[in-house]
Amino acid sequence: MAVSADLYRTFLGVGLYLSFSRAAKELGVSQSAISQSIKQLEGELNMPLFVRTTKSVGFTPEGKELFDTVAKAFSILDNGVTQLQERVSQAYESLNLAATDTLCRHFLLPYFHKWQLQESEIGLHIINRPSPDCVELVLNKEAQLAVVNDYEGLRDNPQLEVTTSASRTFFDEVTHGACRKPRFELGSVDVLLDLVEINMGISMLPNHVVQQKMQEGTIVRIDTDIPVPTRDIVLVRSRLVPQSEGAARFTSLLINRESTRDKVL
Repeated sequence: MAVSADLYRTFLGVGLYLSFSRAAKELGVSQSAISQSIKQLEGELNMPLFVRTTKSVGFTPEGKELFDTVAKAFSILDNGVTQLQERVSQAYESLNLAATDTLCRHFLLPYFHKWQLQESEIGLHIINRPSPDCVELVLNKEAQLAVVNDYEGLRDNPQLEVTTSASRTFFDEVTHGACRKPRFELGSVDVLLDLVEINMGISMLPNHVVQQKMQEGTIVRIDTDIPVPTRDIVLVRSRLVPQSEGAARFTSLLINRESTRDKVL
C-alpha cells in the first residue's frame, strides 16, 4: 500500500510534540487539517496511532513503533540533503558539542585528539554543563550534539534521538537513607574526589577515577553487597534539526570508538 509522504510528515510532527495544535503551528496548517490527516493515515494503515484525551496526546504501542521508523526515515533524508549541501558548497557548519566536565576529561579526550588530526575543515566548540543542561542546549538548538550520562526520563522525549555509547537512588540504598540531605551535591567527579580526599564525606565514583588515589592511600573503598546499576554514556541530538556534516562525522567517530581508541591511545 502506497501512503502519501505528506501523511507521514504530519504524523511525525504530531509525534514530535505530542500535540495537534503545536504540530499545526510548526507545519503551517490548521489543526483540523492535522486531525484529518492523522485520521486518514490511521484508516489507511488500519491501526490507531495516538491515544487522545481532552488534555493530552500519547502514542499507542503501534504508533510509537511507527514513529521510530518514520523519524529515522525522514532523518536519513533531511540529514543527507543538509550534509550534501555542505559538502558541495564547502561551507561547513562548526560543531557545537555539549558534554559534562567529567566525560570530557575521562572519556572524550582521545576523540578530541582524533578530531584535531583529521577534521581541519570543521571547527569544534565544546560546552561544559551537567547532563540535563547539556540536553537542554540541544533542545534549544544551541548545541548539535550532547554526550551525557543516561538518566531517568531522557529517552521519553520524542524530540530527542538517544544513542547508547549510578544514580541517586543507588546511593540512598548504600547509605540506608542516612544521606538524604547531603551538604554537597556536585556535577563534577573530580571535585567530588577532592572533597572525599579531605574527609568531607563519601561519594560513589568510577574505579578508573579513584585508582591512583587509592594506591596513594589518601582514600579507601567501602565494599557493599548491593549491585551497582549499569549507567550508559549516550549521544543525544535533536530530531527537529537536520544533522550537519560535522555532527555526522563526530557521531561516526564515537560509534567506531573501539578502533579509534586503539589508534589514538
